Amino acid sequence: MGSIQNRFAATCSETADSLSGYLEHDLAFPRRRRVARHLRRCIRCQSLLHSLAWTIEQLRTLGASEVTAPSVAEAVSERIRTESADRLS
Repeated sequence: MGSIQNRFAATCSETADSLSGYLEHDLAFPRRRRVARHLRRCIRCQSLLHSLAWTIEQLRTLGASEVTAPSVAEAVSERIRTESADRLS
């Protein structure tokens, strides 16, 4: 019975190659089912999946959490405006 179940589950290599698609729900149903079966029994691949999910989440929030610095041109323009305004006062 175990060998029949293993035939329908993905290998570690196939699972690793499919994790990104698995997380993004971008796998065809038969392959997604094979990966899911493998993940149910393989702690190493479960760990890899959690690590990939965490990394993707960190990358998605990276741009949202950073405040963009003004460009050099914007900083120079602002300084010129400020100095010009001070001279006119």
